[in-house]
Amino acid sequence: MTESYLLSVILFAPFVGAAVLATPWVSNRQPLRVRQLAALFSGVSFFASFYLLFAFDWQQGGYQFQQKYVWSEQLGIQFYVGVDGIGVPMVLA
Repeated sequence: MTESYLLSVILFAPFVGAAVLATPWVSNRQPLRVRQLAALFSGVSFFASFYLLFAFDWQQGGYQFQQKYVWSEQLGIQFYVGVDGIGVPMVLA
């Protein structure tokens, strides 16, 4: 299994963007900056998912771009993401 952070970037970029936009540095008095930052973080997610579409090996079966991170081995809690051929178009949606 090769480790790939691409799906994590696609998943967490909107959350990081929302956290940045919720900070006091970006106030309601700066609507242009809010729009620019929102476009930046949504663009990161969009272009990463667009790259995923073309980097996906359609001839290979199974999951690709897998990432596994064990949080608690005693409790069996882990973060595990991967995408297969059916899931790739859904990532773009």
